[in-house]
Amino acid sequence: MDDTLPDELAAAIDALATLDDDSLWRVSYSQPPVGDGVLLDALTHKRRGPGLIPAEARLLDELGERHDRVMVLRAEAIALLHRRGIDVRERVARA
Repeated sequence: MDDTLPDELAAAIDALATLDDDSLWRVSYSQPPVGDGVLLDALTHKRRGPGLIPAEARLLDELGERHDRVMVLRAEAIALLHRRGIDVRERVARA
């Protein structure tokens, strides 16, 4: 398994360090678009049943990657706030 991050995601993580605390809080509450979640759920369900055509499989992979990107950036924003000495316990409890 390759544990390296895609360059774009690594750059986005690095850029978080330049943000002020208020901006990091906003990132920590960011969510994938609702439509992405609905489509992700539908395609995941279809994959378990009749299966996906190649275009749907590619879309499912893309949606999963976008969702993962948001979750990684949220987690990193929370970690940065914590390293800056900010109490993030309540935010972590709601994550």
